[in-house]
Amino acid sequence: MSRHGSDEHRRRDGAPLPWLERADVPLPAETYNLVGPDALTDPAMAGIWSEALGRVVPYGGGDLDVPEQRLRALAPAWLAYDLKVMMRRDQEDDAVAREAEVKRFAGLLGHRPRSDRDFAGEVARGWLGA
Repeated sequence: MSRHGSDEHRRRDGAPLPWLERADVPLPAETYNLVGPDALTDPAMAGIWSEALGRVVPYGGGDLDVPEQRLRALAPAWLAYDLKVMMRRDQEDDAVAREAEVKRFAGLLGHRPRSDRDFAGEVARGWLGA
């Protein structure tokens, strides 16, 4: 996520791809950007989750020191730092796909990647038992 938007794909959309290769369904021998259909800022993402869960999910701000310290309690310090550096890059360098990239990835998947709103709604229904 960044100040200007990011459109990362949902893992579920890309997860079947390695299995297709194992099932003798040939995948193209080229690189694909794993993208999603929406470019969302962190506050927008908090709003989507608030709507999906029916309660306020506050945007926690861009300070990465706190999550790094929390992760150090569960993982090696080098991993916590590495993730902090990766998240900082996401904050500083916008990751917004062009529509052509979304269409190309959709062609590989066989459907358009799910939106973050659809993903949040599906996950929230599972969490809430609806």
